[in-house]
Amino acid sequence: MHASDRYLIEGTVEDLRKEEGGAAGYAKRLRHGEIGKGLNVYDAIFTELKRVGFVGWISIEDGVDGIDQLRRSVDFLKRKTAQHWG
Repeated sequence: MHASDRYLIEGTVEDLRKEEGGAAGYAKRLRHGEIGKGLNVYDAIFTELKRVGFVGWISIEDGVDGIDQLRRSVDFLKRKTAQHWG
């Protein structure tokens, strides 16, 4: 699994939905952010991964704003995997 997160730099989720229609790439109003602080709902993601029997690796796409951000993302993912897989 590839873990990352994005957040809105402006506008609303409804504005984002309007932009999604056939656009290639990422919407301009989205930016990478700390995992667990953006738009992805990791409880729902991990619930589904567990349901389908996922037991693989999680790669992390983060650290855009430095090593401390990456550490917080790693800590978040460790907490979530412990919560969902014990």
